[in-house]
Amino acid sequence: MKIKIKCFITALAILAMMPLTVACRSENDEDFPVSTSDAAGAGRVTTQSAEPKPSESGKGKRVCIDPGHGFSDPGSSSEYIGDLTEKDINIDFSKILERELSRRGYDVFLTHDGESFPKTDKDDGNDIFNIKERIAYFNSVGADYFLSIHCNTYAGTKDVNGVRIYFSEDSQVPVKQPQTAAKALCEALEEAFPDYKKPMSEMTPADDSYYVTHWAKSCALLIEIGYLTNKTDAENMLSTAWQEKMAVAVANGIDKYFEEQ
Repeated sequence: MKIKIKCFITALAILAMMPLTVACRSENDEDFPVSTSDAAGAGRVTTQSAEPKPSESGKGKRVCIDPGHGFSDPGSSSEYIGDLTEKDINIDFSKILERELSRRGYDVFLTHDGESFPKTDKDDGNDIFNIKERIAYFNSVGADYFLSIHCNTYAGTKDVNGVRIYFSEDSQVPVKQPQTAAKALCEALEEAFPDYKKPMSEMTPADDSYYVTHWAKSCALLIEIGYLTNKTDAENMLSTAWQEKMAVAVANGIDKYFEEQ
């Protein structure tokens, strides 16, 4: 018995001499994962947030994403994005959005991947994936939702910024569908970016509709995710972290639309 007590006391003494390290997170810490490889000093204990679990919010739904422009059509450019053009941002963001929607269970199609595009009966034989070819492809896959991705520009003041969403007054489905979808998208973006300019949605009249939102045979929107001619918007659109946050917000808006149907 004396031997056991002596061993126990010795063990306690050893433990008392060891440093105790506790991982804490104050309410002021940012809610982002902390890398264990951060140059914060040896012995720092850090936390890593778990990967989000796939959801099934989009199960049974098909979404088609159209990265605007592409190939020999560069789209717009500006002094704030260097040698890049609109088509580069459109395809990058579209692929991030594709991953986010796929994670939620949606069956996702891209009209093109930036390197090749599908051949349709509207193919004109050149290296421009024109709007008629895009809509022919979209209608062929029977998707429930179409979203064309673009970046905006403004020739006047560089202060103009923010997100704009367009849908057609004379679409191939009852206008209430894209109208509801645009509203859901605006609300989701406001929730994600409360300090940003309020996103705007606009119904284009019958004689001035975007071809892709007019001729799509299901709910169709065109979104301009920011202005290349605004320095802050342009810097945001070049940021992968911002694009990922925007993709989550857009996906939330798509979820909301289908929940309301």
